[in-house]
Amino acid sequence: MLVISNLLLEMLERISLVAISGYMLTQTTVFHQVLTRKIGSMGNVVIILLFSSMGIFCSYAGVPIHDAIANSREVIIMLCGLLFGPIIGTVVGIITGIHRYTMGGFTALPCSLSCIFSGLISGFVCYYYQKKKIPWIVTFTLGITVNILQMVMILLTAYPFSRALELVNTIGLPMTAANSMGLVIFMVIVRRAFEQEDRISAEQSHRALHIANHTLPYLRTGLTEKNAQAAVNIILQTTDYQAVALTNTTEVLGFAGVESAHHGPHRNAGLTSATCHTLKTGKITVAANHEEIGCSYPGCKLASAIVVPLFKRNHLAGTLKMYYTQTNAISHSDFVFAKDIGTLFSTQLDLAELDNQSKLADKAKLMALHMQINPHFLFNTLNTISSLIRTQPDTARHILTKLSALFRFSLQKTGKIISIREELFQVHAYLEIAKIRDGDKLSITEHIDPEIFSYGIPSLTLQPLVENALQHGLHKKENGGTLSIKGFIEEDTLCFIIHDDGIGMTVTNEIFKEQQDHIGLYNVNARLQGLYGDRYGLKIESTAGQGTTVFIHLPKQLLPTTVSKSKEVIVHA
Repeated sequence: MLVISNLLLEMLERISLVAISGYMLTQTTVFHQVLTRKIGSMGNVVIILLFSSMGIFCSYAGVPIHDAIANSREVIIMLCGLLFGPIIGTVVGIITGIHRYTMGGFTALPCSLSCIFSGLISGFVCYYYQKKKIPWIVTFTLGITVNILQMVMILLTAYPFSRALELVNTIGLPMTAANSMGLVIFMVIVRRAFEQEDRISAEQSHRALHIANHTLPYLRTGLTEKNAQAAVNIILQTTDYQAVALTNTTEVLGFAGVESAHHGPHRNAGLTSATCHTLKTGKITVAANHEEIGCSYPGCKLASAIVVPLFKRNHLAGTLKMYYTQTNAISHSDFVFAKDIGTLFSTQLDLAELDNQSKLADKAKLMALHMQINPHFLFNTLNTISSLIRTQPDTARHILTKLSALFRFSLQKTGKIISIREELFQVHAYLEIAKIRDGDKLSITEHIDPEIFSYGIPSLTLQPLVENALQHGLHKKENGGTLSIKGFIEEDTLCFIIHDDGIGMTVTNEIFKEQQDHIGLYNVNARLQGLYGDRYGLKIESTAGQGTTVFIHLPKQLLPTTVSKSKEVIVHA
């Protein structure tokens, strides 16, 4: 009896040491990532290696007795099965069992088989409870059952039977009691780790929501320098970070905190290597030191950072960066917070873009209506028709047909994705009227790659640009001029070029600011960038007295099945 008591104490002592080591392990970031399966595609391999190593350690840490080993190896295997299911539990049991078999002894075979059954049985208990909390009494009963099974297997397979019986009488009770209690203790420790993870996540989510609520009035109107600066100031005041920054895809828009002198907007530092990596991959980047941040300023105090991608309509719109002045300071809770706040900021940018698109759609409709009732356009066309009715009735009738088609198209197609054939049909109707009105003063050339007709385009994209070329370029030139339209495909981009040799202009960057004179250009550019991102839209080149060229870039967008492809393009000389 004294031997049994001493063995029980030794077993409890070893399990206590293993439990303390296990508790320390649960406080590490790696273990939290293992528990929450946040370690990527190699997660299962890491879990198997970790628990197999712990099981093998328990074999060596066991108490030698009667040419056998009293140990807590099954506790680790059952813990793995309870946490991760029958497959991983069985694999860990097989690895640990093979190792136990190589250690030898007359109980090598039954102990090895017991390892496999421990992982399998505990794994099925996990499968039965799914994601529900396993009651402690079930865990305790599982520990007793598996240890009794091991004793039975020793009696059935170990030889000679007399030695097996003596061993079971000695280790059966202390191993069963110690391992069952140890399994419950381990499950409590791991459960606390899960609860701590959930609590941290809840706190970080609450803080992220708090920041999102305060930044909503700013980011809801778009990612501008003013809004970005207000947002980073709020984050800096609400968190423990030493510096916070917001960028678009090319430059820093807002910066608050340490080293703002060279990291702020319009400074020479530019975007760091960590920021460029996030913009390239679209994934969160964690920089553990100054070198990984990639700041070009040699005396920079920022020593660790986390960079989160921000998306707008599924396109990268910029990054949110949070810094510490200590190396290796980014914790798992920082990662959770950064991911949450990045998602919320991206949602706010989406809402801002939806608001902007709604306003632009309204403006596009107003522009279409304005064109339909524009007295200058309408009266000039009607005067032309009036003068042709008696002398050239067929031509007058033709103009009326085109005018009707032009207005009908504007009413029916505004705001839709249409075929490029239909968009060009609209352009041709407009140009035919202009050509008859202007006579020999207007020359039109067109070169369209037939391959381009397989794709769609937002309605009222080309027509406002053609109208702008005539109104602000050629009509102001005494002898008129030439308008050319080109359409082609360049890799994954649809390209259009509209050129006029009219009076040109000296300042082109002001065109994209909202103003009455060039509202058509402003709306088209804003609509395209809102729909497809900053990579697309308009580019203007102009020289005073020589003319203007507008470049339009769009993604290749296949036509919806409802779009008609039957219309033929009317080619004009």
